[in-house]
Amino acid sequence: MHLIQFTLGNLSKNIQGLLQLEKYSVKLREIIDEISPDLVHGFFLTNRGFLVARSGFSPSISTAMGSDILIDSKSSPILSWIVKYSLSRSDLVTCTSNSVKRSITRMGIPSEKTVSIPYGVDLNRFPTDSSTASFDNRKMKSFEPPTLVMTRNFYPVYGIEYFLRSLPQVVKEFPKLKVFLLGDGPLRERLFRLSSELKIRDNIHFAGHVNETKLGEYLSSADIYISTSLSDGSSVSLLEAMASGLPAIVTDVDSNREWIKDGVNGYIIPKRESSILSARIIQLIEDPRLRETMGSKNKDITRQRGDMKKNLQ
Repeated sequence: MHLIQFTLGNLSKNIQGLLQLEKYSVKLREIIDEISPDLVHGFFLTNRGFLVARSGFSPSISTAMGSDILIDSKSSPILSWIVKYSLSRSDLVTCTSNSVKRSITRMGIPSEKTVSIPYGVDLNRFPTDSSTASFDNRKMKSFEPPTLVMTRNFYPVYGIEYFLRSLPQVVKEFPKLKVFLLGDGPLRERLFRLSSELKIRDNIHFAGHVNETKLGEYLSSADIYISTSLSDGSSVSLLEAMASGLPAIVTDVDSNREWIKDGVNGYIIPKRESSILSARIIQLIEDPRLRETMGSKNKDITRQRGDMKKNLQ
């Protein structure tokens, strides 16, 4: 196997970037001629997948990562053309959820040409026994009411401000509520300010990026997982929380419905509806038995369908 890395960024967003991508595709063809591969696989349709398509090599596989289909393809005529070109020139397309596959089919790609393969998670990374957590994270369990955790980076697509806007009502009912935000990004300072404006800053710990070990510790020590994403191809963040035995409150994104059944193993709420989110958080805080039942079901689901090692065999 040869791993060829191109640092492409957002080149596909304008004509100049498209011309630059074409130069990279020439370079890729030279590499292909040199190593004579049996198969070429490109990840992300708006850059590496496009390079593979432009190379003209066959057989080829392109992998749709989610945002390339759900967001980029709708954002500009150039990106729409790039995505459709990449799809049409691939011998096989893989994606991470059935919802993304349906979107690809609506673009005119035969459904038999596309295979949905959820990544899943490494279940060994997420022990559900809180005794394995470090002291700093075990102490989260000492807080009453339970601790909320979100593990999304600070980008507009993840709708974190709607989560923050849901919290004043929850804090009003439970003044000692603790919220752990794991992640970082360009909205960090804005979210800091918003939490202060909403008078919930003392309830929130901005943990930043954490390593895999710490992530497992935080999740195994938390009680409720929240995601207010506005779009998701397949949320590894959600699967990590489910594998840790957490009930989940997530937004009504098609891919989330492949994992969460409303009222059974979590709650699905409308996008941008902070008041509804507040009510669901309070409901789970007040019902420990329901949290335990939902979390147990989520562990079972990830063992059955979310094991990365099984899914990628």
